[in-house]
Amino acid sequence: MASAVFFISGCAQMNGGQSLKTSQIGLAETMTAAEREQLKHGVSTIQDSIAECTRRELNTRDGKAINSQILVLTENNPVANKLLVSGQTLTNAQKMVLRRYIKQTDRCRSPAYQLKQEKLLAVYKRFFAGADAVYADLLSGKSNIGAANQRMQVLKVAARGQWADAISAINLY
Repeated sequence: MASAVFFISGCAQMNGGQSLKTSQIGLAETMTAAEREQLKHGVSTIQDSIAECTRRELNTRDGKAINSQILVLTENNPVANKLLVSGQTLTNAQKMVLRRYIKQTDRCRSPAYQLKQEKLLAVYKRFFAGADAVYADLLSGKSNIGAANQRMQVLKVAARGQWADAISAINLY
C-alpha cells in the first residue's frame, strides 16, 4: 500500500468549497484557467495527503520491518536487491506484521477516492487492487518475497504510465 505514494490525486473545488463534478469540468481543455488551476491544486493536495500518510506509516516499527524484510517500499532501499530475488515465504511473525501494516496503511488510500476525474481515480483503483492481490498471495504463501516485490515493481511502473496517460487524456498539464 505504501507504494501508492508515487502518484497523484485531486479534488477540485470551486470558490465556496463546492466540489466540481466531472460533468462540470469535462476535459481540462474546456476549463477556464482558474478551473484548471483548481483541479491541478486539488490533485496535488490529494497526492500530498497520500504521500504524507504513507511516510508516517513507513516510519513506524512495522513500516520499517516491512521495508527491510518483506517489500521494497522506499527508493534507495539498501536491501532492495535481496528482497527482489528472495525465495523465502513469510514467517508467521512476518505475516502478523504485514497484516498490521496493511490495516494501518489502508487509511492512506482514502484521499484517492476524492478524485473527481474518473480516469485518475481508475489508476488508483487498479493499483490498489493489484497491491491487494500481492498482499493476499504473500499472506497465503502462494507467493514468495521476491516474486511479490517483482509484481509490486511492475504495478508501480504500470500505474505511473497509466497516470501519465490519464493526465494527458484530460489535458491537465
